[in-house]
Amino acid sequence: MAKQTSTGPMIRLIKAAQNKLGLDDETYRSMLLSITGKSSTTDMDHRELRSVCDHLRKVGFKPAKAVNNVAQIGKIRALWAEMADAGVVHNRSEKALLAYVRRITKTERMEWCTVKQLQAVIETLKAWEDRIIDETAQAPIKAILEEQ
Repeated sequence: MAKQTSTGPMIRLIKAAQNKLGLDDETYRSMLLSITGKSSTTDMDHRELRSVCDHLRKVGFKPAKAVNNVAQIGKIRALWAEMADAGVVHNRSEKALLAYVRRITKTERMEWCTVKQLQAVIETLKAWEDRIIDETAQAPIKAILEEQ
């Protein structure tokens, strides 16, 4: 069950690509076999799913980006940076942020997260911020949250 949760967004992206590119089932499964040696996405791990996604992009699939996701991702990055400046986050790197997002959403990339998943990340960062004792560190973070 955990595997489906963590790979679900990638599988949905691959299925969207199949539909958008007009691949019939036989062509689609042949493509999966040639890339991963497996004919079903449900049998694939993250690395294999990522390989399929990369191939689909190379052949012309462009996933639609929701405007809400862009705004939410920007807010997450801003909160992360402010929390790092306040000393709450000890590693302000993008890699550390993505690891945090991955742990919360079980999704490999922020761009693949749903609005609901990104909102959950924002809420966890807000809850983390609420646990900060130093009021002076909270002020710039609260300013970002009030923009929402």
